[in-house]
Amino acid sequence: MIIYSNTLENFRNDCIGTVPPIGMILRNRFEEKHISGGQDREYKSWINSLPELAKALDDSSLDPNIGVGVEYKLIDTKQRIDFLLYGLDECNKENVIVIELKQWSEARRSNLQDCVYTFGGRGDDDYWHPSYQAFNYANIMKYFNQYVYDNKVNISACSFLHNMPEYYDSIFEDTKIFPLVIEAPAFLKDDKQRLIEFIKKFIRKPCLKGKDTLYEIDQSNIVPSKEFANMVYDAIKGEPFFTYDREQAFSVSKIVSEVNEALAKNERRTLIVRGGPGSGKSIVAINALGQLMNPKDGSRRKNACYVTATFTPRTYYSEILTGQDFTKKAIAELFKSPAVCVKAPANSFDCIIVDEAHRMFSWKYGMGVGRDVDIIDKLFNASRVNVFFIDEDQMITTTDFLSISKIKEYAAKYGSKVIEDDRMILSSQFRCVGGEQYIEFINNLLEFPNEFNSIKKIHYQVKCFDSIGDMMREVNKINSSGTHEVRLMAGYTHEWVSKTNPNLYDFSYPQENVYLRWNIRKTDRAAVLDKDQINNVFCVHTIQGLEVEYAAVIIGKDLAYDEEKGCLVFHKEQIAKSDRASGIRTTDDETAKKLIRNSYKVLLTRGVKGTFIYAEDPALRKHIKDLMKM
Repeated sequence: MIIYSNTLENFRNDCIGTVPPIGMILRNRFEEKHISGGQDREYKSWINSLPELAKALDDSSLDPNIGVGVEYKLIDTKQRIDFLLYGLDECNKENVIVIELKQWSEARRSNLQDCVYTFGGRGDDDYWHPSYQAFNYANIMKYFNQYVYDNKVNISACSFLHNMPEYYDSIFEDTKIFPLVIEAPAFLKDDKQRLIEFIKKFIRKPCLKGKDTLYEIDQSNIVPSKEFANMVYDAIKGEPFFTYDREQAFSVSKIVSEVNEALAKNERRTLIVRGGPGSGKSIVAINALGQLMNPKDGSRRKNACYVTATFTPRTYYSEILTGQDFTKKAIAELFKSPAVCVKAPANSFDCIIVDEAHRMFSWKYGMGVGRDVDIIDKLFNASRVNVFFIDEDQMITTTDFLSISKIKEYAAKYGSKVIEDDRMILSSQFRCVGGEQYIEFINNLLEFPNEFNSIKKIHYQVKCFDSIGDMMREVNKINSSGTHEVRLMAGYTHEWVSKTNPNLYDFSYPQENVYLRWNIRKTDRAAVLDKDQINNVFCVHTIQGLEVEYAAVIIGKDLAYDEEKGCLVFHKEQIAKSDRASGIRTTDDETAKKLIRNSYKVLLTRGVKGTFIYAEDPALRKHIKDLMKM
């Protein structure tokens, strides 16, 4: 959706004045279109940045009738492009230039890839390099807008930092650190002439046909291009992580078949795929996404996406699939938060694949979504076909809302035919080489209903340590070998004190000389992939949905063993106060028991090649060792 469009001359006229009228024009347009936007922060940026750009574009060599667009909303995302110029080049080929505007006046290098550290209106922090933003916006248009790729519209990108002095050029224009500025240059305060020359390379005259380029782009269908679909499909096919077995292949085939049939018959359908931890639910989900986007059966490409309520899996899979031929932002458009459905028009997606559906909630703070918004309802409204991958034994918070019965309730409301099939029940153990025997052992340990015989003969490393020091020596030995990696994880029973004071430790075992911290937040990649995180501890909220080579699990004091009664004991009061996400501390005892048990099932099933365990409760350590002797 475009908020403002005009000729270059009229845009410049709208920016004239002490209090530029352009700010009020844009604010009024948002109100007219009944969409959120135009808040004070945005208004200030308009009246500060747009007149400066208008001055920079006040050049007689630019045709005054070339097109201008302001605040263009990218497909179904919350992202908006600041500024667009569009028209024809010397060969009458349609061109669009994406311009990212920044008011920054100071900056320094960042330690994060593709970022700069600057002193923005939201506080001093690492921000995406503005050219990186523009470059990625351009790629999203290139790969997802049907008018753009069908008509071979050329999309270029740049950024304009109208307050940034020339002496910062080494930060914003260093091609060794930011190679993307070769294709998407950054123009600083005194770079007017360079900006003009860049524009003239692509746009010389206005569009002459009845409907201009921006109108066509704004009205276009949003479907991944064949080029992009092929790249994603090839990336999935070539990535060992997403290799699937025969059972999973049947599930992928069934999902794709049901989606195709539903769309052909103009029906709504709801598919339910079940599977325990390590059964390959995410692998099936990603492969189904790839095949829907790039079908090999002659059917049309589907506008499909992958949705999960947890941030880390989205980042993780996006990171795995990001290659040199498409950028993070473009690939990330396939991996979305549930909030994307809130403002999406009805039936705007052919298919939404919901992974970790047991982690979905009925409402969510942030991202413009309040308590009064039923996200699940919006999800059903946004898509003709919904595929839910679910394991009810992995619900770990009191806000984990979505069960199979709830899915069926929503499906009934929307007249969506529910499909449950044996081919969509994933029973084999794909993650861990210990197979079903190890899962049975974990179920037995956590007192889930279960048949368990023996763990002795499985080809899988399971070790329970008498001390945290012993476990850390094993962890460090493996990590230092360079051939394998261990990731530490724990129940959320230790306060996150390092969040506000990085000099403090969250886990302190002075008698063993072991001091650990919760994992560091990362803005540019899934932390589990980061070598810097080897000696940091992941909580269940971060690690759920992911896998590691070896998992080293600290079982906190929320889980103990009563030797006299011969059963587990759950202590919800031991959950850290900083764990506001789970709600365990304040819920009833039975719910708390269920969530603690589910949390440890998640943690203890992350390791592909082995699991190391240290329980803070001595009786529980003994109990685990006794079970391992069976």
